[in-house]
Amino acid sequence: MTDYEDLFADDDDTAHCQVLVFSGNDEPALKANASALSNHLLNPGVRVELRDLAYTLAERRTHHFHRAFVVKDRTDLDEGAIAYGKKHSSQPKVGFVFTGQGAQWPLIGKEVVEKFPSARAVIKRLDDALQSLPDPPKWSILGK
Repeated sequence: MTDYEDLFADDDDTAHCQVLVFSGNDEPALKANASALSNHLLNPGVRVELRDLAYTLAERRTHHFHRAFVVKDRTDLDEGAIAYGKKHSSQPKVGFVFTGQGAQWPLIGKEVVEKFPSARAVIKRLDDALQSLPDPPKWSILGK
């Protein structure tokens, strides 16, 4: 049992480490955000709890595409220790584009309704809901 308990004992070196996360719209903005925080923390008038800073950075800031992090046990911030996200070595290849604007083949919905009774039942329920409105449309979903 002693070995098991040792797994959860506080280790003085890591017990108070926190992950500080940063983000930015692009890489220069990300680095500027980290640098601005580093400079702010250098101000002798600034007193902040590390766990509060970690929480605020992780939960109360907008998460942009470009990310970085550092694990710290105190609030001094060494910008060289920050781990920045991976970079693409080349432009990613686009596999497909779905416009969502009806670019698929004509009458796809008709085929689905004809071949799948459950789809037809859903469309029928939707149509019934539309027709039960105070000012129902003159058309029917199934009729279209």
